[in-house]
Amino acid sequence: MLTLMKPLRKITALVLALLLLISTAAAQSIAWPEEQALVCPVVAGISSLPDFTAPACRQMPLTQIDPQNTALWVKLRFLLPPETQRPDRPYGLYVLGKTSSQAYFNGQYLGQNGTPDLRKDQEFPGKMDTVFYIPPALLTSVENDVVLKLSSHHGFIHLQSPLHFIGVAPYADPQAFFTQDLWLSLVPLGALILGALYFAVTSLTADQRPDNLLFFLMCSLAAAQLGAELARSLFRYSYPLHDLRLLLIVSLALGFGLCLLWYVARRFARRQMLTWISGGGLVTLMAVILTPGFDAKTTLAFLIPSLCATVLLAHVTIQRRERRLWRYVAAFAVFSGTTLLTFTYFHDSIYYYIITGILCFLFAQQALEFGRERARRKAEELQVARLQFKLDQNDQARKPQTITIAQAGKITLVPTDSITHCQAAGDYVELYFVEKHPQLFSGSLKDLETQLPSTFLRVHRSFIVNTDFITALHSSGGTGYLKLTTDTDVPVSRRIMPSVRSVIAP
Repeated sequence: MLTLMKPLRKITALVLALLLLISTAAAQSIAWPEEQALVCPVVAGISSLPDFTAPACRQMPLTQIDPQNTALWVKLRFLLPPETQRPDRPYGLYVLGKTSSQAYFNGQYLGQNGTPDLRKDQEFPGKMDTVFYIPPALLTSVENDVVLKLSSHHGFIHLQSPLHFIGVAPYADPQAFFTQDLWLSLVPLGALILGALYFAVTSLTADQRPDNLLFFLMCSLAAAQLGAELARSLFRYSYPLHDLRLLLIVSLALGFGLCLLWYVARRFARRQMLTWISGGGLVTLMAVILTPGFDAKTTLAFLIPSLCATVLLAHVTIQRRERRLWRYVAAFAVFSGTTLLTFTYFHDSIYYYIITGILCFLFAQQALEFGRERARRKAEELQVARLQFKLDQNDQARKPQTITIAQAGKITLVPTDSITHCQAAGDYVELYFVEKHPQLFSGSLKDLETQLPSTFLRVHRSFIVNTDFITALHSSGGTGYLKLTTDTDVPVSRRIMPSVRSVIAP
C-alpha cells in the first residue's frame, strides 16, 4: 500500500487540479505557474525581496514547497492568457494552503495574509485560503513573476502537502473554488441528518433498539464528517484550525467504520462479536496511525472495517449456506471496491453517496427481516389463539358454563352451550336458543360479553355468536353474514370481518 502512495499523490494533485478547473466559473481563465519554483530561506533581520541567486536558493517542484516550521521566499513564473487583459474582469492571486503569506506581483506589493515570519512568536496565522487583488496595470501577456513570503509555525501536524493551489484567476471569494458543486454534497448530508433523526426516534421504542442506535450513530458520524469536509467551503478559518479539522475527519471516519463492523458482527456473528470488533478495530487503528497522509488515513478508517465485514459475511454465508446473505456480501464488496477506486479523491461528494447507499441497503434489509419476523410471530400467535379456542370449545362441551338471568323475580341459571347468539335490544339483550324461545338478559351486550366464555365471538355492535353453531361465513365487499345451524343469518361488521375469518378458519 505504501509503495503506491507517491504515484497516488501525483494522481491526487492532477485530480484536484481538474476539480478546480471544473468547479471555477471562469476555469478557462486560470493561469498556472511553471512546475519549478525558486525557493530561498528567509534571513533574520532582512525584510527586502531576495535576488534568488544566493547559494542557499534552489529550484524545486511546487508540490515540494514546505513552509511548515520555517519561513521561505518563493518565486513563481506565470504566462498569463490574453483574456486577462480585459479591464472589466478583475483578477486575483490565489494562495490556498496551510500558511501565512505575503505576495508581490512583478515587484509590486499586493498584500499579506497573516504575518509570515521566521520566528513563531512574530508570526500571526493567516487564513487557510486567501486571494490577493492584482491591479490591471500589472497584468501583461508576457512572463509575470510572483514572489511569496511563506511561513507556517502554528500548526501541530506536519502535512506532506501544505500548499494546495497557487494560481491567477478571476477575482472572487477563495471559497468559490469549493462551493461551486456544494449542492452535490448537500443531498447526502440532508439524507444522513434525516436518517439520524429517524433512528434517534425509533431507538426509543423496544423493537430493534440496539440496531437503531447503531444506525443513529453511523448516520450522525457520517453527517458530521461530511459537515467537517464542507467546512472549508462554508467558513474562512485560520490555518491552525485545519489540523483540528483533519483530525476530526479521521476520528469520525474511524468511528463510522467501527460502528459498521460492530453492526455486522452483532447481526451475524454475535458469539464472536468481540473478537471481530477488537481485531478489526486494532488493525484499523494501527493502519490509521502508521499511514502517512490524512486522505489515506481517512480512507483506511473506512476501508479496513468494511473489508473485515465483507470477510465476516462471506464466512457466515458459506457456513450457514443461506443464499439471502450473499446480498450482504455483494453490497459490502461493492462498498469496499468503490472505496479503493476512490482512494485518491476520498473526500469527494460521491463517496458520501456511497455511504448513504450502504446505510439505506442495511436499513432496507433490516426492515425486510423485521417484517418477516413480525409476520412469523403473528402466524404463531394466530396458531396459539386457534389452539386455545379449540381447548375452550372442548372445555365448554365437557363442562358448560352458565349465566344468571333474572326474570319476573325469578333467577335462572342458563347453560351457555345452548345459546346460539345474542342480540342487543335497548336496555336488554335477547338470548336465542336452539329449542327454546328467546329470553331477555337484563343488561348491556358489553356486560353479557364479560360473562360468556371465549367460544362466543362479538361479530357486530349488536350481535354475539356462539361459534359452535356457525355453519358458514358469507362475505362480499368487506361485509357479510354468518349462517347458523338454526338457519339464522347474523350480520358481520366490516371492521371485525378479518378477525372473524381468522378465528373460524380451519
